[in-house]
Amino acid sequence: MKKYNILAGLTMYFIISIFGVSYVFPASGDSGQPGSFLNFGAGARALGMGKAYVGLADDATAVYWNPSCLSKLFGNELIVLHAMMFEDTTYDFISFAYPTLNFGTFGLGATFLRSTGFEGRNISNEVIGNFDETNLAVFLSYGIKLNESIGVGASVKLVSQSVWDYKDNSIGIDVGAFYAPLNFLSVGLMLENVLQPRIKLKSEEDIFPLAAKLGLNIKLADNKINLTVDADSIGANGVKLKGGVEFRPYEYIAIRGGLNETEITGGIGVFYKEFGLSYAIGSQSLGYSSRVSFSWTFGAFDIKVEAEPKVFSPAGTKKEVTIRLLGSSKFELKTWEVNILNTKGEVVRNFNGKGKPAEMIKWDGRSDKGGSAPDGKYDIQFKLVDMMGKTITASDSVNIRTSIQEMNIQMEMR
Repeated sequence: MKKYNILAGLTMYFIISIFGVSYVFPASGDSGQPGSFLNFGAGARALGMGKAYVGLADDATAVYWNPSCLSKLFGNELIVLHAMMFEDTTYDFISFAYPTLNFGTFGLGATFLRSTGFEGRNISNEVIGNFDETNLAVFLSYGIKLNESIGVGASVKLVSQSVWDYKDNSIGIDVGAFYAPLNFLSVGLMLENVLQPRIKLKSEEDIFPLAAKLGLNIKLADNKINLTVDADSIGANGVKLKGGVEFRPYEYIAIRGGLNETEITGGIGVFYKEFGLSYAIGSQSLGYSSRVSFSWTFGAFDIKVEAEPKVFSPAGTKKEVTIRLLGSSKFELKTWEVNILNTKGEVVRNFNGKGKPAEMIKWDGRSDKGGSAPDGKYDIQFKLVDMMGKTITASDSVNIRTSIQEMNIQMEMR
């Protein structure tokens, strides 16, 4: 417990430190630029960390922050955000991620910003009615790992804007990548508007600016602490820095803080089984704004194991079995293990490792001692242990039938 008290103190020191240097950041964001509504963010977790999330983004909001990070997910996840802003303005975001066993992870998201109560006037400055402004973006995203350390992804986004009786739609493309050379270090790169949306509401056409975002995530204390730093360059606005921290002393709670060019942020998250509720607050020149998001991760701590083929013969044409593994945990994985058991429940072959499991392993029918396993049915037991000590298992089975191969050979000889 003393160790975690020290870590908590260091974390809070980091929060206070980045808050203390807030004067070095200009109190102006990217408002006024075309598509500035897309810079608000997604998920109360990220917003509580000062929007420094490009290098982390290990949840369904990756459709917004960095689609390559969708490949970090194992379980299906739904995240919904609602934020009350200023001057009769509300902001909503929803995203869903669906990982597959062999084909990467697909994501779908949408963000909606609405401002109401604008007073319309004619050229004589006479009031002619009230109107609203709405901004919508829909993301269709995909992320895949090239290997254990590198992932890439992209989002196709449909953008729609409406002011008074004027409305227009356009399409844009974002691309992202991440590199995790070490278990505790991850670097993310996000290029927004590689294909630039173009919106024309009346006479002038607005072109969304190209943006480059570089993010760094460092994990400490058995992954209980996340430190994040982002550097953003949007259009001609120069480079802006963001910093965030998350401390998770227990499985069911997280404390967050952050800083960016426009606000100081803080937040808290509480969790129960596959459900999460996060709250973030931002302090800026206009006052305080609150953001709340709900997450549901079904299959958040689940396992899939699949053996193919179901019957093989080390002496035949199908000499080995491929065992595909998919593990999921809301927390980082500590260890994984695959045991192949005979009908007596004895371990014939063992595979194991630390962190995330291998995507697949192959078994050639030999035991750990080097001998050939006899014909029969073998159970495959897959076990995961996460950093919180939770364990879950899944199983499949496979059969060795060398006798069938031998019978066929004898029949052919006759």
